[in-house]
Amino acid sequence: NIEIPISEAPVDVDGNRITTSILFKERNLEPKLAFFSSDVEGDNVFLKAKGFLTYDKKSNEYRIASKEKLEDFANVTGDYLVVNRKSCKSKGLGNIKIGLPLGGVVESNNYGEISLNGDNTSIKMSMALMFPFSEEALNYGCESI
Repeated sequence: NIEIPISEAPVDVDGNRITTSILFKERNLEPKLAFFSSDVEGDNVFLKAKGFLTYDKKSNEYRIASKEKLEDFANVTGDYLVVNRKSCKSKGLGNIKIGLPLGGVVESNNYGEISLNGDNTSIKMSMALMFPFSEEALNYGCESI
């Protein structure tokens, strides 16, 4: 039951910044796992992991989540990042960023699950969009229903 704390901005033994996240390649938007790697984080982060790292022998998974989630993974809700040691499949649950520029006219708040399995990626999420909208247009739309 070893649990290693993982901060939001982890560093390696030499003090260099590393990441535990699912990133997307800015060139083609393909997701990729960055598990304790030196990949540079920027606006290309889909999902970040923090909490505690542990290894689950039964499932062959490295898991990063809160202590509560790790104690009862199947029944406690909460964010996580899981990497299967044998299959290299990974899955994360939490706040998902989709690359909209910060401070833009359209803002989004997204939550869900990303699964990576080789070249196959699945994203299941709920999405909330915030953008300016004319009160007149809203009233007009409601009147026509």
